[in-house]
Amino acid sequence: MPTGYTAGIIDGTTNDFNEYAKQCERAFLIHMRDEPFDSEYKPRTPSDYHTKAIAKAKETLKENEGLEDYTIIEREKLRLLDNIKRYEAKIKEEKVSKKRLESFLSKAENFKPPTEKHKGIADFMQNQIKETIKYDCDNKYYVDELEKSKKELLNINADDVRGDLRTQATKDLAYHTKEHEAELKRCRESNKWHEDFINALT
Repeated sequence: MPTGYTAGIIDGTTNDFNEYAKQCERAFLIHMRDEPFDSEYKPRTPSDYHTKAIAKAKETLKENEGLEDYTIIEREKLRLLDNIKRYEAKIKEEKVSKKRLESFLSKAENFKPPTEKHKGIADFMQNQIKETIKYDCDNKYYVDELEKSKKELLNINADDVRGDLRTQATKDLAYHTKEHEAELKRCRESNKWHEDFINALT
């Protein structure tokens, strides 16, 4: 059976080796793998993910220094209240999920395999539910974070928040700058690889 790359050779729609070679090249060009064979080559360009994150980190650093203490405290209060609401919702959601799963587990444990050959599927049904309860219904993280957020809400210090914001923004700036430079390098290398390949066809 022909592959997507060789189908054109077999049905006669691909008559030129260079055309076939360029189609095969798509398997090596990450940014064009899902493009149709007849689409024109587009040079690989970096996404705006890291540049947006860099701009946000710079903005946070600049803004952070000029904010009044009451503004920082109010923003932190809103952030913590939002976290508390989210953690409470997750805890409630996990309790509902656990209750449903336990109901099914009870039924799975009471299931009588019709033959010894069916024992494997009976065990499998139980194990799937037990594993899901173990890993998806353990709300310890959310309980801990909820308590932490409630404590922080009672004692918001503008200087501490300002320092935390500065530290995080500085880390974000360094990380995204490094990753953006790495992405630019990958784009240059990919585009050079394509150029060398095309030159080899002529």
